[in-house]
Amino acid sequence: MKKKLISMLLSISMLAVVFTGCGTTSEEEVPENTEAEVTDTADETENETEAEAGGGEITEINYWTWEAGDGTAGSNSLGKEVEDAINAITEEKIGVHVNFNWVNGADYATQLSLAILNGEQVDVADYYYSGAGTFSQLYSSGSIMDITDLAAEYAPDAVATIGDTVLSGVTIGGKLYGIPTYRILNSNFYIIMRGDILDELGLREDAKNMKTWADYEKIMAAVKDSGFSGYATGGGAGFGMISNAGCIYQGENISDSYIYDPLGDVYFAVTTDQDGNAVNQVAMEESKNQFKMFKNWMDAGYMYPDSAFDSTGAKELFNQGVLFSVFAASEYGVETSWKASSGYDCECYLVGESPLNTSNVQKFGLVLPTTCKEPEAAMKWINLLYTDPEVMNLITWGIEGKSYEVADGVAQYIGDADALTSGFHNNDYKIGNSFLCLPWSGAVPTFREEALKVFQAAPSSNYLGLTVDTSGNESLISAISAVTDEFHGQMCGGFYSDELYQEYLDKLDAAGIDEYIALYQDSIDAFTK
Repeated sequence: MKKKLISMLLSISMLAVVFTGCGTTSEEEVPENTEAEVTDTADETENETEAEAGGGEITEINYWTWEAGDGTAGSNSLGKEVEDAINAITEEKIGVHVNFNWVNGADYATQLSLAILNGEQVDVADYYYSGAGTFSQLYSSGSIMDITDLAAEYAPDAVATIGDTVLSGVTIGGKLYGIPTYRILNSNFYIIMRGDILDELGLREDAKNMKTWADYEKIMAAVKDSGFSGYATGGGAGFGMISNAGCIYQGENISDSYIYDPLGDVYFAVTTDQDGNAVNQVAMEESKNQFKMFKNWMDAGYMYPDSAFDSTGAKELFNQGVLFSVFAASEYGVETSWKASSGYDCECYLVGESPLNTSNVQKFGLVLPTTCKEPEAAMKWINLLYTDPEVMNLITWGIEGKSYEVADGVAQYIGDADALTSGFHNNDYKIGNSFLCLPWSGAVPTFREEALKVFQAAPSSNYLGLTVDTSGNESLISAISAVTDEFHGQMCGGFYSDELYQEYLDKLDAAGIDEYIALYQDSIDAFTK
């Protein structure tokens, strides 16, 4: 859709500038008190020139993005005002008006897939970490465009900022299919604990100095016996955040946990090593150890009883005070981000470090669906997201003075407000260039610069740049997904039994787990030749 921008005043201003440019005017010939008028005219001329570059038109694009289930961003009270502020910038700078469609994260993948299937105009959309909304599934289903040439022409600054190493994670067959969020992409694995409760029980130092799972269990036992109204640990949303792709929590020591590159597998079905091998994750002894450990925690009364089935995400359960601790994949600055979302002081224990890998690159970012009608304008919008601090702070923290304020170079809520009551508060890891965002309360003013250095120094997986193409295997993927849905939540939710575990393995066999693993093994073999 196009909206004609016809402005008689600007046209007159343009003519005035043209005629003025035909002669030579000395400084003495400029009348007094007209300096501001000359400046304004120059600004109007620049804006007019930008509009004329697009044929004197504003191009509208439809942008699909997800928000947390608590409705803290686009659906909150300042959501429309934030969009208007963003569009005031985009219309002036790139001649684009962005129609935001904020979708609850729990429904995002399904709604986006249906929109594309029904041929709705979706010009640019987030990809994210779950189901049909993942980069790999959107690619494999043929739902997204090759943007190689578009990105080079209309988003060159974004491409240069991100760099070839990271972009290799969304490049398939030499063609670019997405723009990943530019953030710390070497996510590590943590046990996130309520610092206020640790302090109340005098266990802060014990938490900091944990070595074994027995050490963690002592802390959970103390929390359980303290009269805490919730539970010591647990998950939610089916798999729960106690189950993180890329890490199997097991062993005697916490550091014995098995960290691997999942290569985009979101069904907890495949584990890889760095030596070129893909195996059945569920059949691994490490996985069985994990399931048994969680069962022991359930029997001891530490685990949230509905972890296997609650549709509420584990992070929301933590924020609501239901859980004392959760397991999470997060980045440098994890304490600050979790405190910002929960309001609790958090003690974050590092389980293990993950290298930069394709799965992390493919976790959050942007794609152009095949139903995109305005690809050039969509890419201009993307380019602005990765280069404009004002836009990034608007889409992340909202409007300064309304949803947040800045003190000593750090953004914070105003007064007693929180994520729910501030009017707008988004996640800084979802889209765009997070290094352009103001650091949030609890971080030092130089946090973004420090984080960028940490990221740039991170090691990479041997498989960075490998995307497993599962297209043409939709029935196989569906069968594996159905088995995962049936069993994995129970295994990680404390319901392990030898019989249930064997049934899990048998149904994976019947669903074609060997064929599924072969897809990954063949891809690894071809990539490492």
